[in-house]
Amino acid sequence: MKYYLFIASVFVMIFLFVGYLLSDQLYYVNIVSHAKLKNPMDVYKWVQDNNPSAINTKTSPAPYVSPKFNMINQRSLYCDESAIVMATLNHQIGYKTRLINLIGMDGIAHHTILEVYENNSWKKYDHFNDKINLSYQKLAGYPLLRANVNPYPKFYNFVVNNNYFIKKLAFLIRGIQEPD
Repeated sequence: MKYYLFIASVFVMIFLFVGYLLSDQLYYVNIVSHAKLKNPMDVYKWVQDNNPSAINTKTSPAPYVSPKFNMINQRSLYCDESAIVMATLNHQIGYKTRLINLIGMDGIAHHTILEVYENNSWKKYDHFNDKINLSYQKLAGYPLLRANVNPYPKFYNFVVNNNYFIKKLAFLIRGIQEPD
């Protein structure tokens, strides 16, 4: 019995260690280190410089993929993709973040922005429209019914970003196809 417990323990440790070494998390650590990202404005400028908004593209948004996939493969980002990328990098440097879905009068979210908690208040970042800290109404540009606040990242995102194998399993279960 002790032998099986030892083998299971070794397997779990290898699974966790190798899964982390192959994880998206190390990619984010590398970006923060090489780009010397220290605060949310650094992150905003880095995303602006490396992944322009998709305003003038004619492609449709891809189904959900990881922030790493978007940073590497998308030449331009839609509003929700850029908000998630910025949230991921801001979280990496220690800031609390949340995604804000701006709901129009038709009850549909037509735009997503990022809020970052800095200096004891929430500051708005809209990479897609290249605007910072305006009201929800001005960032939306259409009549608003409400703004839905969604904390990000959630526990799911933490787990998926920190283990390659768990990410692949979660994406398989959810039917998400993401090439390596």
